[in-house]
Amino acid sequence: MADPHIKEKLDHWDITTVILYRSGLSLAPLALLLAVISADYTVLSHWLLMAAVTLCCFSLHIYDKNIRLIVQGCGWLALLLTLASAYGSTKVFELLGAGAAYLVLGALCFKESFCFKIPFLRLMPAVFAVDWLMRVSGWSDGYRLLLLVTAIALIILAIAKWRMPLHFDIGDKRNYQL
Repeated sequence: MADPHIKEKLDHWDITTVILYRSGLSLAPLALLLAVISADYTVLSHWLLMAAVTLCCFSLHIYDKNIRLIVQGCGWLALLLTLASAYGSTKVFELLGAGAAYLVLGALCFKESFCFKIPFLRLMPAVFAVDWLMRVSGWSDGYRLLLLVTAIALIILAIAKWRMPLHFDIGDKRNYQL
């Protein structure tokens, strides 16, 4: 997580993981926008969301090992549930996979709220939860509207993230719990 006053020397893995994380943050709103545009893109949108969450979880830079592992575990759970839904054709697994992905994205928004002065970021976990509940309940109009708001918020976050130097994502390497 960002320690802007510390400028670590980044190796190629540091640079790669920061770029992957930021790419995941950039892909997530595109996945959500696809779902807003048309119900025909639901499957593609869901898989893009899983790709985004996987990219973010794979290259997550959080000092605290417990928090990092919980968020990464939710990312793996999201992917496994989505795979189960693809092979089992069950909507329950798809919805649970989306819920786990939303949990990851909500946690990342909360994490990033400590790095940026974007006022709504700390509210995003609640927004993702309400969005998921609307999706589960079948209230598609409300769900799509909230999905659009969520996508816009993630676009703002992704732009802010790409504008900052790469070393901000890594911070002080000595603070990472292994």
